Amino acid sequence: MWSDYQKDLLTANWRNPVSVNHATGEALQDLENSLAVDGHNGWIGKGAPVLNPVIKSVSGAGVAATAEVVDCADLSHFLKYVAATGALEDSTPGGRHLIDAGLVVKGGVWKVSTLATGQAGSC
Repeated sequence: MWSDYQKDLLTANWRNPVSVNHATGEALQDLENSLAVDGHNGWIGKGAPVLNPVIKSVSGAGVAATAEVVDCADLSHFLKYVAATGALEDSTPGGRHLIDAGLVVKGGVWKVSTLATGQAGSC
């Protein structure tokens, strides 16, 4: 999902997001909304998150399988920029964020269905 979202942020095109490949439901809606706001404001995202996800739980099987994944993602180098100038969108540095993701199996693929991202410094 993060790799898909990185690609989406390069253009902030919410109308045809790559994120649909690995996000669904509430999580996909949140990502699309964020992309729409960024696109409206002329912002794009660059860089990459440093991830170390841990599976917190798995339940069910097959198409009824669900999982919860947590991470303390380092978003220090995954920042927003003004597309027209290349300048940072703001002076707030990135940081480590607590990430809690719910996953479901949809179409034979694990997809993030809920995504809670804490503020910088939340872990």
